[in-house]
Amino acid sequence: MFKPENTVGKTITSTSNIIIDPECRDDEVNRAKLREWWESGGAEEEFEEVLWEDLVLVEDGVVEHKPIRQTIGVARGDCLSPLLFSTLVGDLPKRIRDRHPQVQVLMYADDLALFSSSRFHLQQALRSLERYVVENDIEINASKSEALKSRRGGRPSSSDQFRIDSDTLELVDHFPYLGIFFSAFGCSFSRHLRERVHLGHFAFHCIENPHKLSLRTAEALFTLKIEPTACYGTHRMQLDRLKVAFLKTVFKCTDHAETDSSISWRMSHYFRSKSSEDSI
Repeated sequence: MFKPENTVGKTITSTSNIIIDPECRDDEVNRAKLREWWESGGAEEEFEEVLWEDLVLVEDGVVEHKPIRQTIGVARGDCLSPLLFSTLVGDLPKRIRDRHPQVQVLMYADDLALFSSSRFHLQQALRSLERYVVENDIEINASKSEALKSRRGGRPSSSDQFRIDSDTLELVDHFPYLGIFFSAFGCSFSRHLRERVHLGHFAFHCIENPHKLSLRTAEALFTLKIEPTACYGTHRMQLDRLKVAFLKTVFKCTDHAETDSSISWRMSHYFRSKSSEDSI
């Protein structure tokens, strides 16, 4: 589970973690707040240039309309919009850390995670977050925000509840953060491993007619398409099993005996042909 830097090597018996899903539609971004941030960095002219090119085109297939200049928010779907949103909430982690030193904050783009060994301080941090989103015209999607209490076992207490405004956050046993599944039971990542292997199976099932591939092509496809998916945020402890499953599909094997003989024959045939090519 998430641990502060100064607790490495120590054991945290109980840590509460909260994943927050802040929402702000591109056309609802507070331009005044964005301008203040850019002005503080001495980049007001650059800010004006960025928004001046903020044009919207309407195509109805009949009449060619003139471009419409967007005067609120930022352009939806524009490559700069995530960056502009990040500048809007860039001071949020520091603000929470300064006011609540016992609460740790992780933020990547619009994915926000708060965690602490103190339920009280974590709830106070949520209160500060409520005030922050009001000031910046941002909403929190409570239905997509979750709370998790890491523990050695048993069920969470009935008092382990967290609220944002009038909404009580759902208490779960695991949640994904940046593609990694965290469990309520400390350092158990078995759920994450199962998810990565499942996605790896999905990746090779998308390959059409794998039994027609040569071993060299199959190995290259596994390295290029399947291995990166399965290895994300994990070790290779179950990757060998996934590779065997992929080679079974390539060789059209139906049982273990056929798998062993087929793989042995195909690999020996492959290396014999490779040796012949090298000698030529």
